[in-house]
Amino acid sequence: MGMAYMPNQTILEEPKKLMRFVLTDGESFARCAVTGKALLAAAGLANASAEELKEIFLTHLPKIQRVAERKYEAGQCEETGTFLVRASDLR
Repeated sequence: MGMAYMPNQTILEEPKKLMRFVLTDGESFARCAVTGKALLAAAGLANASAEELKEIFLTHLPKIQRVAERKYEAGQCEETGTFLVRASDLR
């Protein structure tokens, strides 16, 4: 499918350490998120600041995006309609 990442739609929910982002195929939008645990696991860290989490997200974005796209194509969303990437998805 080849969805595009929309950088201006990315926010970090600090209490939950959840990075929310949006992908689009030009016609529709997919609300996505990656857990803080997934970001930490991807970087091999036990803890990170908000700025470090943002850097980890950008570093691992290609893999995170592939997982989110796969979940979008399979219709595997949470009850909220969000396509959630977990640590187990990035192994």
